[in-house]
Amino acid sequence: GLVSSEMCIRDRGKQLSQPVAVDFSAGITTRVTTNSEWEIGDLVGISASEIVGTTSTPKYTNVQYKADADGESTTFFWAGTGQDEIAYTSENEMVFTAYYPHTDNEDGIIEANTATTEEEQKKIDFLFASSKGKYIEGNANQKINFAFQHKMLSLIHISEPTRPISI
Repeated sequence: GLVSSEMCIRDRGKQLSQPVAVDFSAGITTRVTTNSEWEIGDLVGISASEIVGTTSTPKYTNVQYKADADGESTTFFWAGTGQDEIAYTSENEMVFTAYYPHTDNEDGIIEANTATTEEEQKKIDFLFASSKGKYIEGNANQKINFAFQHKMLSLIHISEPTRPISI
């Protein structure tokens, strides 16, 4: 009993006296469109879970962040849209996932039309990234850097024409 409770305390990680906002930056490694650059104001959704021992606990879900500049890589800042800014609250490791373009659909369904122009394609160019990080006291550069890649489900529907059968 005493050994296992001691291990649990050790796994928990030191709690921080004040939350420390997480800084995010990102580049794009693969994309459907010919332009692999961010545009100022591009919106991404970021979620974060805290890892304690072997348990992952969701802390933030689909928090909106905004691209700070045009270019191949940019920093993202919290859009302040009603959800809390993602922050470290302990020294435990955190797992971050992000996707583009951000949608605030609560049911998780993303609707898209078939795109014929590059501007329309950008709206359905679904990008995904993930990264891990943890707060380290005294480390000035704790930015989480995402490498976004195009991710999309390929759905193939095969149908065969039916022929009337004469009896």
